Order: sequence, then structure tokens, then C-alpha cells
Amino acid sequence: MVRADAPGLAWRCAWILAAGCCAAGPVSSQAKELLPVWEAGIGLGYTRLPDYRGSDEAHAYVLPFPLIVYRGDFFKSDREGVRAQFLDSRYVEIELSAGATVPVNSKNNKARQGMPDLRPTLELGPALKVHLASIGEQAPGDRDFELDFRMPLRIALTWDDGPRDVGLLTFPSLAMDNRVRFLGSRWNVGVLAGGYFADQRYNQYFYGVPQEFATPERPAYTARAGFGGWQAILALSTTYAKHTWVGAFVKADWITGATFDDSPLVRQRRNIAFGIGVSQILGTSDQLVEAGR
Repeated sequence: MVRADAPGLAWRCAWILAAGCCAAGPVSSQAKELLPVWEAGIGLGYTRLPDYRGSDEAHAYVLPFPLIVYRGDFFKSDREGVRAQFLDSRYVEIELSAGATVPVNSKNNKARQGMPDLRPTLELGPALKVHLASIGEQAPGDRDFELDFRMPLRIALTWDDGPRDVGLLTFPSLAMDNRVRFLGSRWNVGVLAGGYFADQRYNQYFYGVPQEFATPERPAYTARAGFGGWQAILALSTTYAKHTWVGAFVKADWITGATFDDSPLVRQRRNIAFGIGVSQILGTSDQLVEAGR
């Protein structure tokens, strides 16, 4: 859920470009590449996004974003997002995962005009990752080919005169990562596809219309819990000369069949988003760890 004037949009774009577009990994199935414990840089991204899933309005953004990679034993920030890792084995991982949405200014969205703005949410919760198939002898997360089942379960929190729980959501999905050599560089090609499920409070927060904000064109609506549509992401990225990262993504959302697809706030049942980013790594740690740790 994104608006051009949202203060957290730079972070959102960074997560979409850095987490959605997977970083390149080694092609060799034998070599164990050593990488810095942390890397920091800055980049510039262009992306075009719908205001929210189901909106018929979209906007383009050109924004700087920070690039932060940390490869710790417990806390990690890398191509798969910001997370804490509780269990890491050859077949199963359990992590503390995080996500976020940023504010939507209702004055700038025709479907929501006259309604309260959507406040940003922070999503936290455990995530299960099961490694279904792989090629290569590296650690999970750095093999030549990987097929995973992923299922985060998150609570969404916002701030309104204090922290407020706005619901639970999950996104069970299949994720494929393939690392190939192309144009003199090692590229990661990633595909992620799955379905959204959320409780009644979460769907009501984004798609409900309270009676006091109903109009002849926007009748009152109470959202229900359940299926929230499908999403698929295609992403690719690479790193040149160990200091320049380039990535791009295309994301498709389908709302048809969702429990809230009859909400008056749903103006379009299919959304396409895309973006491209480039960043320069400005500093790295002297300490090295094995890739994929």
C-alpha cells in the first residue's frame, strides 16, 4: 500500500528492489565464496506501483534507497529481507520475518476520498521455509538452483495513540532461485508465487467502508476473513566488480476470488508493478564469512 508522499516509501522501495530482486550468488557448486559480514551502500530506484492491491490508480516513483547487507549467525539482512534465524538446517529454516506497508493519503486516492488515511503497518512473525529441491553443495540460500516452500505468519501493527493490532496475515508460496552466468556476470533469477490469507480485521483495515464514510457511490462494506488473492514476482539481479548492484522486478496481483473482491474500494482486480534499481556499495567489513551463511 504505497503513496508518493509517504515518508516510508524509500524503505519500501529498497525492500522491493533488494529483497524482491535476489542478489547474485556463485555459480560453481564446489567453491565456497567468502563475503563481508556487512556491506553498506546507497542506490537509486525507479518503480511504478498501484496505490494498494485492487486500486485502479498507480504512480511512478524515483527515489534513493539505502542498501544494507548483514550476514550474522542469528540476525540477517540480505536478498531475502530482514530477519532473525532460529533454526537453520539443510531442509528446514524457521525465521523471525518482517514486512511493512506505508501510509496512503486518502485525499489523493479517488476510491478513499473522505475516509481516514491508511496508517503504515509493521508486520512481524515467524516464517517457515522448507527446501524442496536444490542443485549445488553450498549452504541453503546460495545453491545454484533452489525450490522452497515459504510460509510466514505475521501480525500487523500500526500506531494510533499507541500501538494497535490490525490483524494477522500469511502468504504461503513457492520460491525458485536460479543462479546463472550471463554477459560476464553471475545473475540470480527468482520467481515467487503464492496466495494471501488474512483475518477479518486485516481485510477490514484495508478494504472495509464504515457506515459513517459511506456514499451513494461507495456503500458501507464489512470485509470478511479468508483468501486475499494471488501474487507472482519475477526478479533478477547481479553484482558487478563486487561493488555495483543492479536489479529489477515485475510483480502481478490478482484479486479475483478474494473474499473482499466485492469491496467498493477494489476498483481493479489485476495489478502490475515493476521497478529497477542500481546501487553502489560504499563500505564493507574486514571480517569475512562463507556465502550463504
